[in-house]
Amino acid sequence: DSSKGVWWTEKNSVVIEPNDTYDFQFGCHPVVPELYKTTLLFTIKDQPDPILFNLVCEGCAPTVEMDLKSIDFEKILLNHQKTIKVELKNIGKLPLFWRIKGYSQLGPNFTFNQLEGSLKPRQSFKINTTFTSSKPIIVKKGVSLEILDIEKQRIFSTYQIPVSAEAFDVNFDFLFPKGLDHLNYGSLKVNQTKNIQCILKNKGKYPSFFKIMISPLKI
Repeated sequence: DSSKGVWWTEKNSVVIEPNDTYDFQFGCHPVVPELYKTTLLFTIKDQPDPILFNLVCEGCAPTVEMDLKSIDFEKILLNHQKTIKVELKNIGKLPLFWRIKGYSQLGPNFTFNQLEGSLKPRQSFKINTTFTSSKPIIVKKGVSLEILDIEKQRIFSTYQIPVSAEAFDVNFDFLFPKGLDHLNYGSLKVNQTKNIQCILKNKGKYPSFFKIMISPLKI
Protein backbone atom coordinates (compact mmCIF):
# COMPACT_ATOMS: atom_id res chain seq x y z
CA ASP A 1 0.00 0.00 0.00
CA SER A 2 1.85 3.07 -1.23
CA SER A 3 -0.18 5.34 1.07
CA LYS A 4 1.85 4.00 4.01
CA GLY A 5 5.08 5.49 2.68
CA VAL A 6 8.35 3.72 1.96
CA TRP A 7 8.65 2.06 5.39
CA TRP A 8 5.68 0.88 7.41
CA THR A 9 5.00 -0.98 10.64
CA GLU A 10 1.96 -2.90 11.73
CA LYS A 11 1.56 -1.21 15.12
CA ASN A 12 3.31 1.52 17.06
CA SER A 13 2.89 -0.21 20.43
CA VAL A 14 1.90 -3.60 21.77
CA VAL A 15 1.64 -5.33 25.16
CA ILE A 16 3.29 -8.75 25.45
CA GLU A 17 2.28 -10.82 28.43
CA PRO A 18 4.91 -12.78 30.41
CA ASN A 19 6.11 -15.94 28.60
CA ASP A 20 4.18 -14.84 25.52
CA THR A 21 5.43 -13.92 22.04
CA TYR A 22 4.25 -11.54 19.38
CA ASP A 23 5.01 -11.54 15.66
CA PHE A 24 5.74 -7.95 14.74
CA GLN A 25 5.24 -7.14 11.05
CA PHE A 26 6.98 -4.38 9.14
CA GLY A 27 7.78 -3.83 5.50
CA CYS A 28 9.14 -1.65 2.73
CA HIS A 29 7.44 -0.17 -0.33
CA PRO A 30 10.10 1.36 -2.62
CA VAL A 31 8.72 3.96 -5.02
CA VAL A 32 11.80 4.62 -7.18
CA PRO A 33 14.85 2.47 -8.04
CA GLU A 34 17.32 3.40 -5.30
CA LEU A 35 18.83 2.15 -2.03
CA TYR A 36 16.71 2.75 1.08
CA LYS A 37 18.07 2.64 4.64
CA THR A 38 16.42 3.19 8.00
CA THR A 39 16.54 1.98 11.60
CA LEU A 40 13.79 0.08 13.37
CA LEU A 41 13.78 1.13 17.04
CA PHE A 42 12.09 -0.83 19.85
CA THR A 43 11.81 0.95 23.20
CA ILE A 44 10.74 -1.27 26.04
CA LYS A 45 9.20 0.05 29.25
CA ASP A 46 11.56 -0.03 32.22
CA GLN A 47 14.43 -1.18 30.00
CA PRO A 48 17.00 1.56 29.54
CA ASP A 49 18.56 0.35 26.31
CA PRO A 50 16.42 0.20 23.15
CA ILE A 51 16.70 -2.57 20.59
CA LEU A 52 17.89 -1.43 17.16
CA PHE A 53 17.61 -3.12 13.79
CA ASN A 54 19.23 -1.60 10.70
CA LEU A 55 17.00 -2.07 7.66
CA VAL A 56 18.20 -1.91 4.05
CA CYS A 57 16.09 -2.30 0.91
CA GLU A 58 17.12 -1.82 -2.71
CA GLY A 59 14.26 -0.77 -4.95
CA CYS A 60 14.63 -2.31 -8.42
CA ALA A 61 12.61 -2.24 -11.62
CA PRO A 62 12.85 -4.32 -14.81
CA THR A 63 15.12 -2.31 -17.12
CA VAL A 64 16.38 -2.95 -20.64
CA GLU A 65 18.87 -1.24 -22.89
CA MET A 66 18.45 -1.19 -26.70
CA ASP A 67 21.27 -0.57 -29.17
CA LEU A 68 18.78 0.86 -31.73
CA LYS A 69 15.97 3.32 -31.10
CA SER A 70 14.41 2.94 -34.56
CA ILE A 71 14.28 0.39 -37.38
CA ASP A 72 15.02 1.91 -40.80
CA PHE A 73 15.35 -0.44 -43.77
CA GLU A 74 15.90 2.51 -46.13
CA LYS A 75 15.39 1.47 -49.80
CA ILE A 76 15.60 -2.06 -51.18
CA LEU A 77 14.76 -3.58 -54.57
CA LEU A 78 11.63 -5.61 -55.10
CA ASN A 79 11.87 -9.28 -54.03
CA HIS A 80 15.03 -8.57 -52.09
CA GLN A 81 15.07 -8.76 -48.32
CA LYS A 82 16.92 -7.06 -45.50
CA THR A 83 17.20 -7.97 -41.83
CA ILE A 84 17.89 -5.54 -38.99
CA LYS A 85 18.87 -6.75 -35.52
CA VAL A 86 17.90 -4.92 -32.33
CA GLU A 87 19.73 -6.11 -29.22
CA LEU A 88 17.90 -6.06 -25.90
CA LYS A 89 20.00 -6.24 -22.74
CA ASN A 90 18.68 -6.62 -19.20
CA ILE A 91 20.75 -4.06 -17.28
CA GLY A 92 18.71 -4.38 -14.08
CA LYS A 93 18.91 -6.81 -11.16
CA LEU A 94 15.56 -8.49 -11.76
CA PRO A 95 14.44 -10.95 -14.43
CA LEU A 96 11.97 -9.41 -16.86
CA PHE A 97 9.48 -10.22 -19.57
CA TRP A 98 9.33 -8.30 -22.86
CA ARG A 99 6.84 -8.30 -25.71
CA ILE A 100 6.28 -6.48 -29.00
CA LYS A 101 2.87 -4.88 -29.53
CA GLY A 102 1.34 -3.43 -32.72
CA TYR A 103 3.38 -5.56 -35.13
CA SER A 104 0.26 -6.58 -37.08
CA GLN A 105 -0.20 -3.04 -38.40
CA LEU A 106 3.12 -3.33 -40.26
CA GLY A 107 1.59 -5.87 -42.64
CA PRO A 108 2.82 -9.19 -44.05
CA ASN A 109 6.00 -7.68 -45.49
CA PHE A 110 7.60 -7.63 -42.02
CA THR A 111 8.52 -10.67 -39.94
CA PHE A 112 10.08 -11.04 -36.48
CA ASN A 113 12.10 -13.99 -35.23
CA GLN A 114 10.41 -13.63 -31.82
CA LEU A 115 7.61 -11.45 -30.45
CA GLU A 116 8.08 -11.99 -26.72
CA GLY A 117 10.43 -13.54 -24.22
CA SER A 118 12.18 -13.28 -20.88
CA LEU A 119 15.61 -12.02 -19.89
CA LYS A 120 17.66 -12.79 -16.81
CA PRO A 121 19.87 -10.05 -15.32
CA ARG A 122 22.75 -9.17 -17.70
CA GLN A 123 21.27 -11.44 -20.38
CA SER A 124 20.87 -10.22 -23.97
CA PHE A 125 18.68 -11.16 -26.92
CA LYS A 126 18.62 -9.99 -30.55
CA ILE A 127 15.27 -9.31 -32.19
CA ASN A 128 15.59 -9.89 -35.96
CA THR A 129 13.19 -7.92 -38.14
CA THR A 130 13.05 -8.79 -41.86
CA PHE A 131 11.46 -6.73 -44.64
CA THR A 132 10.70 -7.80 -48.22
CA SER A 133 8.10 -6.89 -50.83
CA SER A 134 7.12 -7.93 -54.34
CA LYS A 135 5.38 -4.58 -54.98
CA PRO A 136 6.52 -0.97 -54.60
CA ILE A 137 5.60 0.17 -51.10
CA ILE A 138 6.53 2.85 -48.57
CA VAL A 139 6.01 2.13 -44.87
CA LYS A 140 6.30 4.60 -42.01
CA LYS A 141 4.74 3.06 -38.93
CA GLY A 142 5.93 1.70 -35.62
CA VAL A 143 5.72 -0.93 -32.91
CA SER A 144 5.83 -0.83 -29.11
CA LEU A 145 8.19 -2.72 -26.84
CA GLU A 146 6.68 -3.37 -23.41
CA ILE A 147 8.81 -4.31 -20.38
CA LEU A 148 7.08 -6.23 -17.58
CA ASP A 149 8.04 -8.09 -14.44
CA ILE A 150 8.69 -11.78 -14.92
CA GLU A 151 5.20 -12.65 -13.60
CA LYS A 152 3.63 -10.30 -16.21
CA GLN A 153 1.70 -8.46 -13.50
CA ARG A 154 2.67 -4.90 -14.44
CA ILE A 155 4.07 -2.91 -17.37
CA PHE A 156 7.05 -0.92 -16.09
CA SER A 157 8.07 0.83 -19.32
CA THR A 158 7.01 1.12 -22.97
CA TYR A 159 9.32 2.07 -25.85
CA GLN A 160 7.95 3.37 -29.15
CA ILE A 161 10.07 2.07 -32.04
CA PRO A 162 9.53 3.79 -35.42
CA VAL A 163 9.72 1.43 -38.41
CA SER A 164 10.33 2.72 -41.95
CA ALA A 165 11.04 0.94 -45.22
CA GLU A 166 10.65 1.34 -48.98
CA ALA A 167 10.63 -1.26 -51.73
CA PHE A 168 11.21 0.08 -55.26
CA ASP A 169 11.57 -1.28 -58.76
CA VAL A 170 14.10 -0.57 -61.51
CA ASN A 171 12.09 0.31 -64.62
CA PHE A 172 13.77 1.19 -67.91
CA ASP A 173 12.19 1.86 -71.32
CA PHE A 174 14.18 1.28 -74.52
CA LEU A 175 12.84 3.30 -77.47
CA PHE A 176 13.78 2.57 -81.08
CA PRO A 177 13.81 5.30 -83.74
CA LYS A 178 10.52 5.95 -85.46
CA GLY A 179 9.68 3.21 -87.91
CA LEU A 180 12.05 0.62 -86.41
CA ASP A 181 11.33 -2.14 -83.93
CA HIS A 182 14.88 -3.54 -83.86
CA LEU A 183 18.45 -2.49 -84.70
CA ASN A 184 18.69 -2.98 -88.47
CA TYR A 185 21.90 -1.59 -89.97
CA GLY A 186 21.30 -3.01 -93.44
CA SER A 187 24.20 -3.69 -95.79
CA LEU A 188 27.40 -1.73 -95.14
CA LYS A 189 30.64 -1.47 -97.04
CA VAL A 190 33.86 -2.39 -95.30
CA ASN A 191 34.98 0.39 -92.90
CA GLN A 192 31.64 2.13 -93.35
CA THR A 193 29.95 3.36 -90.14
CA LYS A 194 26.28 3.76 -89.43
CA ASN A 195 24.75 5.03 -86.19
CA ILE A 196 21.25 4.36 -84.94
CA GLN A 197 20.16 6.60 -82.10
CA CYS A 198 17.95 4.98 -79.46
CA ILE A 199 16.57 6.34 -76.21
CA LEU A 200 17.04 4.63 -72.84
CA LYS A 201 14.60 6.12 -70.33
CA ASN A 202 14.67 5.57 -66.58
CA LYS A 203 11.02 5.38 -65.53
CA GLY A 204 11.83 4.65 -61.89
CA LYS A 205 12.05 6.98 -58.90
CA TYR A 206 15.79 6.78 -58.31
CA PRO A 207 19.01 6.88 -60.35
CA SER A 208 19.97 3.43 -61.61
CA PHE A 209 23.05 1.91 -63.18
CA PHE A 210 22.82 0.27 -66.60
CA LYS A 211 25.23 -1.75 -68.70
CA ILE A 212 24.93 -2.74 -72.37
CA MET A 213 26.52 -6.06 -73.32
CA ILE A 214 26.93 -7.54 -76.81
CA SER A 215 26.28 -11.25 -76.94
CA PRO A 216 27.55 -13.44 -79.80
CA LEU A 217 24.81 -14.54 -82.18
CA LYS A 218 24.12 -18.25 -82.07
CA ILE A 219 23.31 -19.70 -85.52
